Amino acid sequence: MSEEFVVLGSLGATFGVKAWLKVNSYTEPKANILDFPSWYISKDGNDWKEVMLDDGKVHSNKFVVKLSEVDDMDEAKLLTGSKIAVKRHSLTELGEGEHYWCDLEGLSLINLSGEFLGTVLSVNNFGANDVFEIETEAKKTIYVPYIKDGVVKEILFDEKKIIVDWERSFNEG
Repeated sequence: MSEEFVVLGSLGATFGVKAWLKVNSYTEPKANILDFPSWYISKDGNDWKEVMLDDGKVHSNKFVVKLSEVDDMDEAKLLTGSKIAVKRHSLTELGEGEHYWCDLEGLSLINLSGEFLGTVLSVNNFGANDVFEIETEAKKTIYVPYIKDGVVKEILFDEKKIIVDWERSFNEG
């Protein structure tokens, strides 16, 4: 993915009969995703297409949106699963010690013993807490909790690594 874009969420299933779509927001707070009047969407993370939001709202603790020029349910269904991104320059400037999840992608995860656990593919939230999705040297995917001041001890952007209190054996067996 281009460094120009930052993924903020994804489009879920259609909602209702007027081509609305459910939204999976990765922003914090979740409603911040609706603050952007336009998004870029892509199925593969390469060919980004700009779309305008006609409307967005909370429905049953979830978010639904109506995109401009998407008035047909079949057309809306084709967008399900698309990534939602904005251009990086449109994001709020962060304070000291803050970062966007996408800034962690590609960093090495190193445990307190100095062992390389793998490379961060993405950061996700599956409910209980945020989780690193890691690719190991053996090309296996493992998951490590992203708990600040707990599992995550230090993020060293200059060295492109994250120090974690996590043993390789925790992901075995």
